[in-house]
Amino acid sequence: MFDFNMYFDINALGDEYLGILHYLPCTGHNDSMAVGYVLVNVTPGMEIEAFNKIKGMKHVDDITVLFGDYDLIIKLVADDLASIAKTVVETIRPVQGVLNTKTLAGADI
Repeated sequence: MFDFNMYFDINALGDEYLGILHYLPCTGHNDSMAVGYVLVNVTPGMEIEAFNKIKGMKHVDDITVLFGDYDLIIKLVADDLASIAKTVVETIRPVQGVLNTKTLAGADI
């Protein structure tokens, strides 16, 4: 079976993909789940600490360390967008080293 997430992770980033740290637990979700992506800026030098703290949080489906304008991208999957917003505000933003977040809501098409 073709794993779209693996294909995207390796190929969509092209030459910029270095694969430093990536966590993909490969959990199955039903089609009615809400999906959000969170772009995170972290204090320089605290990327690994923030990555390790966030990867085990509830609703975290995937997390990757990035190079560029953001330091982490997190895929959240929950029952609704309110749960995703609550996760960002109450559990991700308080992590030591997190400077700011930008949350993108997945669209149902």
